[in-house]
Amino acid sequence: MDGTLVESESIYLQLWVEVLAKHGFQVEVDALAKMKGRDAQTNNQLIAEIIQNKAPVQALRKEREQLVNEAIDTGRIHLKKGMQELLTFLRTDGYNLGVATMSSKKRAEHILKSNGVRDYFAELVTVETVKHPKPAPDIYLNALKSPLFNEKTALALEDTTLGCQAALAAGIPVILISAAKKKLAQTFQCQDGFGVIDFLRQS
Repeated sequence: MDGTLVESESIYLQLWVEVLAKHGFQVEVDALAKMKGRDAQTNNQLIAEIIQNKAPVQALRKEREQLVNEAIDTGRIHLKKGMQELLTFLRTDGYNLGVATMSSKKRAEHILKSNGVRDYFAELVTVETVKHPKPAPDIYLNALKSPLFNEKTALALEDTTLGCQAALAAGIPVILISAAKKKLAQTFQCQDGFGVIDFLRQS
């Protein structure tokens, strides 16, 4: 969902930078790049390492969550270019659509409803359902438990290496949507069931 369906990953990182700066920690966005596509628990550990445990990470996260909610409510976190058209096309043609995300159910529902696309998705699988986060295949294996999907006909859209690894490990072909396609594609260039596109629409 994040970075694939909606433009959110860069905003999440920037909001972390703002919260950390407020508490006296000067951190560059690039230093947080490893957080993309990861679950909150893992990212909390990364933040703790960066600030050397000099502040309560959970309190910092609570502040950032408030800013994220504001970003969603004000439309700052919006659908990626071309996504509305793609969703409409797929639904019109009778495809079953689902979201498998390492975000919480509350966050996912908030984003989907705020962008007016919640009704497009028959299934919503979130971080609460998994024991092992991406790159483990848990999130996709849980999605495949739905009678609407199976690995023979499913297709995943991803924007990170972690997500691609998770989908492929679950036996699901994956398309990587990324502006950094050349760099990320090198990781998967010898694997079947993998394709890359820049973004969904040129203009």
